[in-house]
Amino acid sequence: MKTDIEQFLVCHDWFNQISEDNVVIYHCEFAKDHFKDSLFGELAVAYSDTLDRAVAKRKAEYLAGRFCAKQALAKHGIENFVIKSDKNRAPLWPGGIKGAITHSNHNALVAVNNSPDVLGIGIDVESVMTDKTMNDVKEAIVKGNEHRFLTIPEATAGTVVSLIFSIKESFFKAAYPSTGFYFDFDAVTVDVLDFDKNTFSLTVNQDLNPKIRPGMQYSGQFCFLGEQVLSLLVLR
Repeated sequence: MKTDIEQFLVCHDWFNQISEDNVVIYHCEFAKDHFKDSLFGELAVAYSDTLDRAVAKRKAEYLAGRFCAKQALAKHGIENFVIKSDKNRAPLWPGGIKGAITHSNHNALVAVNNSPDVLGIGIDVESVMTDKTMNDVKEAIVKGNEHRFLTIPEATAGTVVSLIFSIKESFFKAAYPSTGFYFDFDAVTVDVLDFDKNTFSLTVNQDLNPKIRPGMQYSGQFCFLGEQVLSLLVLR
């Protein structure tokens, strides 16, 4: 008979479908229907008071994400660090660590880096949108020349919109710690989506801070987890 932990954590391990120098990625697949409050104690993950009014789904996602973060930080020799959140719910990492947490549906991943030359790191997983959802949101997400990607033969329009959304979310997560404010989807333009190499590149359109200026270009990677897309971006 499976324990509560085994029922909740379907599987968990280091993630190697995409890789970046000095970045460790930990992944878990979790079953939100098997979440129990007692799992915070069993997995030695600190419970946050911000969850007091949260539904079970939100608690399950939080627990899965912080569990992955615990493993990733331990890889860098950091034990028992409680990752709190700022006023916008962004995770607050230990000194010298850049990291990001993502979760969607049943997957949670954390990417962590301790290199001093890294400004920020972003990782984001998204379920591929249905046609209805895509048509409702694509004009808010896909801007200007990015529309040309909607008709490429390598992927459906729903996959492309989901991927562009994921890439822009990864950029936001990587840039936010050094900007401290929210910005819109048009702050960057995705210039390249290479489905052979699973890489992308983007250009910054907005003056975000002294180190992230208009015209700067960054590259990252993406992959697929079943019906989900995952992107990773490191800002240096």
